[in-house]
Amino acid sequence: MKKIKTLGLARLRMDECFGFLKLIEAETANLPLQDKEETDSPSEINLADTMTVLEAKVNAFINAVNDFDAALKAPDSNPATPMTEATDDARDAAWRRTYNFVTAMGGHPDEDIAKASAGVKMLFDKYGEIPRLTQTGKSGFMHNLLQDLEAVEAEKRTAMNLDIWIANMRVKEEAYLAAATERTEANANRQIGITKTTREAAQNAYRSLVDAVNALTIINGDADYATFIDNVNAMIDRQTTISKARFTRAKKEEEEEEIPTPEA
Repeated sequence: MKKIKTLGLARLRMDECFGFLKLIEAETANLPLQDKEETDSPSEINLADTMTVLEAKVNAFINAVNDFDAALKAPDSNPATPMTEATDDARDAAWRRTYNFVTAMGGHPDEDIAKASAGVKMLFDKYGEIPRLTQTGKSGFMHNLLQDLEAVEAEKRTAMNLDIWIANMRVKEEAYLAAATERTEANANRQIGITKTTREAAQNAYRSLVDAVNALTIINGDADYATFIDNVNAMIDRQTTISKARFTRAKKEEEEEEIPTPEA
């Protein structure tokens, strides 16, 4: 009698586990889920009942895998996102106001101040219109721009009254970085929790499906389940080989690291 082998899903990497379950989902097409013609035959009534049970197991498994898939994707919402967006908008505004101020100061009646302002504007032009970049790109360019601005001679900054503008830009940039960090941590924590829960649910649904198929082969014989069982077992064998090879490789690397280096 054919039987699906055992595979320790919990030991698989996240991507391996999901990939394996998706392959199993595709294989469920080989299970006998089609409705049989109604009959009064006790044996066929019994078969119809077992198929109803199997179909429920398959549907539960597919739904669990879909939930696992959704959890692996980027989260749809994050309570820290609005604050991140707001602080990003604020630093954009700080950049634009400072840029406009520096540009206007280029027309200052004092020639030295006008010349200093032109030099500062060149620093802005060096990095382009930062607000048009991605959030991550903005942070890198803002960091460099702020360093360049703070490196301008103190006398020139004072003459232009530039320090207050630089300070405002830095405050807005640091506020964004803090909000972005909070968003990243919230994403990670939320993702870990949801992914763990949905993975466990998908694994349990897989085991339940396997148990059902193995039980039905005893009740109905394995003819209708042979293709599914053979294909699943082939995938289990392949995954077991991959896992064993990885374990052996890791063990070998660990042993090599423990070998003491001969003294010169």
